[in-house]
Amino acid sequence: MEFQESSETDESTVADHDLYLLLQDWNLKHLYNHFIDHHITIKVLKILKPKHIDMLFYGLPIGDMVTFEDEFEKWKKTHIDESTNLEKPRCFNQQQFVSVNTILQDTENGKQILKYYEKNKILHEGHRNLLIDTISKYIEAKGYKLSISQCADLEKEICKIFPSEELEYYNTGKRGKLYNKIFNLKRLSKGIFKSEEEPDTNLRDELVPEKDSSFAIQILRSGHYSNDEMDLYWRK
Repeated sequence: MEFQESSETDESTVADHDLYLLLQDWNLKHLYNHFIDHHITIKVLKILKPKHIDMLFYGLPIGDMVTFEDEFEKWKKTHIDESTNLEKPRCFNQQQFVSVNTILQDTENGKQILKYYEKNKILHEGHRNLLIDTISKYIEAKGYKLSISQCADLEKEICKIFPSEELEYYNTGKRGKLYNKIFNLKRLSKGIFKSEEEPDTNLRDELVPEKDSSFAIQILRSGHYSNDEMDLYWRK
């Protein structure tokens, strides 16, 4: 059947104004009635496939089809892709989700450390070890991925919450105690789920050494720690 171009459409009478304006921008407004007859709307355009375009333009001038395909591809990139991106979950900076204060308030160990500090105005090595351990395990459990600089910010926050603390204790080495602890936890958790038939022989070499283990011996030999301090340490 030979195609006959539709008569000029009065913009004030169109049912799908958005479609009409779109076709007008593409210099294809004479196809508006044809699109409406085939139930083509803006919503349908978003899911239109090449095979549908072939069917839609069957018997129509090839020039109109080429013009439509070109404009349609441009439109998809600027409209459909944008709307798809808006629907995707945004990746926020992990620092927005976690703070030392939040972790302390959300964990039993954290509450006990705060309670001890409020009473004694000081933290000992056992408390610091427990603090780092508590923060690290919280971050690992939540699946947060923090950079070295973000971990350094958390270490600074520790010193603000506990004014008697010195940053030098936490910010040791190239990466700091907190980052090293989180790194080790992640490596160990990966190792747990590896097949026993395929052990990770490099795991030991990749772990970052921590200096906390010697404190367990020191605290047992020393008689200078109260029951509360002993209880806090062995929560670790």
